Amino acid sequence: MARDPLAILQRLRDLEVTEAQRRLAERRAQEDLAQRQAEATAAALLSEAAQRDPHGFAAWMPRGRAEQERAARLAHIAGNQRAEAERGLAEARAALKGVERLAEMREEEAKKAREKKVQGLLDEVGARRGAAPHPAGVV
Repeated sequence: MARDPLAILQRLRDLEVTEAQRRLAERRAQEDLAQRQAEATAAALLSEAAQRDPHGFAAWMPRGRAEQERAARLAHIAGNQRAEAERGLAEARAALKGVERLAEMREEEAKKAREKKVQGLLDEVGARRGAAPHPAGVV
């Protein structure tokens, strides 16, 4: 028996949704890590500023500031990647929904065709009974 192409497509779309969900979870974890690193870098900068040694802080500040900016940039990139993964999941879900709707439409058409066939058979039986002579006394 041949496999239904629409069922195969629906299975592929379902796999795409699963993969997009996995990718989104991964991107969220990366974003969370990047945010925590950015916060830790900012906290380290503040901690160093609170120290009583202004000369040590002055020497360390350019490097600390660069690390803070780098961490903030990476957090921003991770946020963009998460947003892209969210869009990918939405697209995958929309594609799956489209295939599901197609399958529903196909099933509805098949149901209508079956009903039409049954009605045709009933009409044929009715026509045969109407054309046949009635038994005596039965109208």
